[in-house]
Amino acid sequence: MHPGHGGAELILERSRSPCHACAMLRSLAVVAILASPAPASCPELPGGFSFRADVGPHHRDDAMTVVPPYTIRIDRRGGGHCEIELSACGKDNTWTADDVIAVLGKPGIADALAKHAHYGDAGKDGFVLTRGHDSFVVGPPCEGCAKPPPDVAAAVDMLDKIYSIRIVEECRTKL
Repeated sequence: MHPGHGGAELILERSRSPCHACAMLRSLAVVAILASPAPASCPELPGGFSFRADVGPHHRDDAMTVVPPYTIRIDRRGGGHCEIELSACGKDNTWTADDVIAVLGKPGIADALAKHAHYGDAGKDGFVLTRGHDSFVVGPPCEGCAKPPPDVAAAVDMLDKIYSIRIVEECRTKL
């Protein structure tokens, strides 16, 4: 048996030289690689969404845009911009593109956007999510005001945390 190939040479005729066996094994490896299925691609962020957080030192001046495949772009009023990349396919333990895709794809988000819903005290500074001409606003809680449904509350919570933890830190010197 030829060293380095384990039992692979057993399928070859014993009369072949080790060099010929190595060439055959390389050819078989190439065929195996070409025949293997392509890795599945990761889902991309949905385009057309933008938001303004209701937390952080510059939240009134920062507008965030979701940019496929995995970017959130921040534009600060008065100049400056920054981009952060979300990891794809759940490749780390922070908020990933998969998390944002899941939360923005919930039925309550589309419903709130289509209704141009206002939750909490919408007259005060709050979180705003837009897609195209549709939007919703989530202001601070108040007596007699509508509470955001669970899908909307989950989106606000996640996007506010991405802003206050990832964006503020990673874009500190760029904005």
